[in-house]
Amino acid sequence: MHPRTRACHLLAFAIALPTQLALAEPSITARIADQPIELRWHEMQAERYSTELTLPAGRLELGTAGAARSQPLAAYRKQALERDTALRFDVPAPGRYRLIVDTGADASLRLLPIKEAEPAKPGIPCPVWRGEPVSVKVDGVFAEGERVRDAYSGQATAVHDGQVTLTPAAGSDGLLLLEAVEAPADMPYDWRNATVYFVITDRFANGDPSNDRSYGRQPDGEQEIGTFHGGDLKGLAGKLDYLAEFGVSAVWITAPYEQIHGWVGGGDKGDFRHYGYHGYYALDYTELDANMGSEADLRELMAEAHARGIRVLFDVVMNHPGYSTLADMQTFGFGGLREGMAQYLPAQWTDWQPESHENLHAYHNLVDYQHPDWVKWWGKD
Repeated sequence: MHPRTRACHLLAFAIALPTQLALAEPSITARIADQPIELRWHEMQAERYSTELTLPAGRLELGTAGAARSQPLAAYRKQALERDTALRFDVPAPGRYRLIVDTGADASLRLLPIKEAEPAKPGIPCPVWRGEPVSVKVDGVFAEGERVRDAYSGQATAVHDGQVTLTPAAGSDGLLLLEAVEAPADMPYDWRNATVYFVITDRFANGDPSNDRSYGRQPDGEQEIGTFHGGDLKGLAGKLDYLAEFGVSAVWITAPYEQIHGWVGGGDKGDFRHYGYHGYYALDYTELDANMGSEADLRELMAEAHARGIRVLFDVVMNHPGYSTLADMQTFGFGGLREGMAQYLPAQWTDWQPESHENLHAYHNLVDYQHPDWVKWWGKD
C-alpha cells in the first residue's frame, strides 16, 4: 500500500472516534456576526492546515455544525477541537488572522492575529559631499577642548562648542573616523566599537575537504541550496589575515556543534534536501559537528584569532533542536514509523525518494510522531 493511501486509511479510522476530530482536511465551520465564512485551507504538513481570515469586529464562532457546547477561544493559544464544542472569539477590531488546525489524534486549533506591516517612513535625504570641511557634533563622546583626530586623513583638531570641523580625506565620500589623539594606552574593550564579521562557516572557506561528507551527507547534484558546501573551522582560520585587513575585531560564526545528520524537505514545496549547514538544527549541543572539524581545529582558530586581536563569537541556538530525519531515526533509534511503512524505505532510509506526485515533505507520512520511542530524543517534559 502506498504511504499516502495508508495515511488516509488511518485518518478515516480516526474520524470514527466519538470525542475528537481527526480528518484528512479540517471539517469545521466559521461564522462571524451570524454570517458564514468560507475557509480555504493550505496544507502546511501532514495533518496540519492553515487559512487566513479577514474579519470585521464581532463574535467569531469556530467548530462543527450544530455543536451543543460553546467555550471561549484565546488568541495564540493551542486549544483542543472537540466534535460537539464550538469555540468563540470576540474580534475587537477589523483585521487579519491566521487559523492553524491540526487534524491528528489530538485535534486542535490556534488563532493568530496577523500584524500588518507599518507604512514605510519617508527617507532622509543624504547630502552629497563636494570636498568642503564638515562639522560634526561630538559633545556626547569627546570632552570640550579634547583633541581628536580623523583616522583617514590624519588631521587633528580640538573640540569647540561641542563640535569639530575637519576636511575629510579624498575618496572618503565625506566620512570622518574620529578618535582621541591622546587615548589611554590600555583602553577597555567596548563592544560598541567592535567591527563584527558574521560567517556562515560552511559557506566561507574549505580548509579540509576530507570532512565534507561527514555522517553520510551528500550533495544533491543540482542547485545545492540546502546541502553542506565544505566550509569549516580550518578554512576560517586560514582567512584571518584577510579579515584583519578589513579591521575586523570579532568573528561571529554559525553554531559549530553537531547538527542533524540527515535532511528535511526544503522550502514550502519540499523541492530540495535541506541539511543543518547553518547551525540551527542541533542534534548534540556537547559535540562539534564533524563537518566543522575537530576540537584541535577550534582551539587553533581561537588562538590564531586572539593573536590578531580578533574575538570569536559563537552562535548558540538553545531554544530548539533540529527536526526529525530518516537518517537520525535509523541511526539512533529515534521515534518510530507508522505500522507497515518500513516496506517503503530502502536499506539506507536517508536514500528514500518521493513518488512522482509527492515532494520531499512526504516522508512525514511514514512517521508515527506519537510513538513512545520519541522520548529517546524529546518528549512532553
